[in-house]
Amino acid sequence: MKISLERLQPAHLLEIHNSGAIEGQLGADQVYDNWQLYKNGDAFVGKSGSKIIAAAGVMDMWPGVGEGWAMLTPDAAGLSVVRKFKEMFDLILIANNYHRIQATVRADFVKGIRFAQWLGFESEGLMKKFDQDQNDFIRMAKIGR
Repeated sequence: MKISLERLQPAHLLEIHNSGAIEGQLGADQVYDNWQLYKNGDAFVGKSGSKIIAAAGVMDMWPGVGEGWAMLTPDAAGLSVVRKFKEMFDLILIANNYHRIQATVRADFVKGIRFAQWLGFESEGLMKKFDQDQNDFIRMAKIGR
């Protein structure tokens, strides 16, 4: 099936969240509650036909720095949507004059760490007891030229 990208809309977040099919997240823990924040940046959904299988984007932090995030369903695995997201992150970095896109990934989410590395993010270190449940996270960053 053909994969397409669309600009993220609030209804997309609700659709992917309500599907209960999220396999993992990359820096997306508060996307649902903070739509006003996440609309200040570039964000897209990946669709297979009419079904949303992934969402990703970069939220503006301050000039030159953005916070990357992604939500993937099991249907996204092995599909060209992840290649499209890799291209999207590269284009967003350039188009927004970011010198840094950073993301947090739960330390025990191995697939998410590998996905972030494949996108060009590098580990910057472990953040112990980072969230309210005291889970450890890894700070990752993609540095522009």
